[in-house]
Amino acid sequence: MKKKLLSLVLAIVMIVSLVPAAYADNANYWANFRNSTYNMAITDAATPESTATTVEKWVKKYGSGWSASPSGFVIADNALVFMAGKTLKKVDLQSGELIKEATMFDGSGFAIVSPTYADGMIFCPISGGKIQAFDAKTLEPKWTFTDELGGQNNTAITYADGYLYTGYWNGETKNANLVCVKASDGSLVWKKTVAGGFYWAGSTVVGDAVGTDDGASGFTGDSHLFALNKKNGDVISDITLAGMGDQRSSIAYSAEKGRAYFTTKNGYIASVTVNATTGALSDLKSSKVASQATSTPVVYGDIVLFSAGSGVVPNSNGNGNFIVADANTLYAVPMLAYPQASVLVSTAYLKETGKLYCYTTYNGNPGGLTLITLDPTDRTGKSAAKSEIYSAPGHEQYCIFSPICGPDGTVYYRNDSGWIFALTNNNAYLTALAANVGSFKTEFKSGVTEY
Repeated sequence: MKKKLLSLVLAIVMIVSLVPAAYADNANYWANFRNSTYNMAITDAATPESTATTVEKWVKKYGSGWSASPSGFVIADNALVFMAGKTLKKVDLQSGELIKEATMFDGSGFAIVSPTYADGMIFCPISGGKIQAFDAKTLEPKWTFTDELGGQNNTAITYADGYLYTGYWNGETKNANLVCVKASDGSLVWKKTVAGGFYWAGSTVVGDAVGTDDGASGFTGDSHLFALNKKNGDVISDITLAGMGDQRSSIAYSAEKGRAYFTTKNGYIASVTVNATTGALSDLKSSKVASQATSTPVVYGDIVLFSAGSGVVPNSNGNGNFIVADANTLYAVPMLAYPQASVLVSTAYLKETGKLYCYTTYNGNPGGLTLITLDPTDRTGKSAAKSEIYSAPGHEQYCIFSPICGPDGTVYYRNDSGWIFALTNNNAYLTALAANVGSFKTEFKSGVTEY
């Protein structure tokens, strides 16, 4: 069977058009899938530090099963915002109580992507090739766009300079559209029709060119990485990704490196240079590191962080792995199961400990949350440690959800049980730990597993 999957790359027209990598507005702290224009989920918030210090702020049920669970989350108007069934919900960040909800024009499908916040509105990808816009404060519906070919809503909506970009999926070989829609009124600006469509492949925004990855033949076929003109969809650049298979991560862009990064279904990590003036793509580099990968990479300094299935990396196992790579080396931290989601990275403790704190889920029981701490200058993996900081007690289920966090460091995620988990630090515990109480120090160390 042949499958064509597309993702987006946006290249810059002017250097001065570069935007910050993350949002600074606490009220709308996590505005899209990866909380940044460049799909880099990096925060400086004080996220949970260990198994021993992690506590539930709240746990609430807002759905059931893998097909009726809450969608991905955003934080907008000081609330956790997500889709569930045919409703758009706003939930209190501190208590988990429902603040407000609105009925959507259609359902949220498989709920594997999040809404997007921009310009005071929430943009919801819904079934049947639709986008529906709501006022972020009142949840009053503003407009609904319906694509002429319809399709599943499995790609996150990207916002850039007043325009929205997303794609739809109708099957392995059927046509589906990538669309550019005006954010203010939902009018169609342009479309690109591709056999096989667009599945779980989001965009990154750097400027005025839009790019897509057109994958074929599942795990082993060729793909094509395109740069498209943002205004009309014309092709600027086309790079063949020979044998890499479908591309199922969002594209992440490093302004420091001038490169776009992505993973593929055939287990490749790859990157290309994005020309800052023309938007053209060049200098493809790739490495097969696993049997499969769907995780959107995070670039920090000289390292790339992502998750993958069983692989060829040293120390990897057959269940799944968290991988750290640079231009010359890479290492793996074995996981309980295949982590199909994308990683959340906190720099809050870097000055104190010299380590990044990385949070990821995995697609297996118990469907908890894993913390990997690592020294970003270490290329051997000897400094890395893994903690299963939360096991979803009483609500065990598989999970492909990418965790997010609020400005206070609370981590939010859900698994296929339909329960949402808000996890935070036990401050009383940390106070005692800082006071050098021996029993607390012993318990703190017990939750960490060196590999």
